[in-house]
Amino acid sequence: MRDKISLRPKSERRGARTARVWMAASFLLLVILGFLYWNRDTVLPAEVETMVRTKDSTSAPLEQPSMQQETAENTITIKDPSGTVYKLTLNGDAPPFFYIDGKPATSTEMEKHHLMITNLARVLKEKRTKQ
Repeated sequence: MRDKISLRPKSERRGARTARVWMAASFLLLVILGFLYWNRDTVLPAEVETMVRTKDSTSAPLEQPSMQQETAENTITIKDPSGTVYKLTLNGDAPPFFYIDGKPATSTEMEKHHLMITNLARVLKEKRTKQ
């Protein structure tokens, strides 16, 4: 005895199910390929690539130029009461280079000491205009 009564043979029922699975898989593949096509021109900035490679976005040191020349006109150094030495170097239109105890500051430290960097840069510019 049959449990189910169907007018279609088993082979046709399986074929319909297989076709639906292939259509769903094809649609998913089409969506993925469309996403990749539309985002093919997206380029990550160098800072993001560096953070992704190091997997730590808060402690990646900022790049320091090898040709940077520290002179009395473009460098200011201060020491706080706890003994920490801060040094700021401004070189033309380049971003400021900030050192804490002789080590280049990380991006997190730069954000933390933003007010100090701004004040030191102002003092350094005033010093340049007096000369």
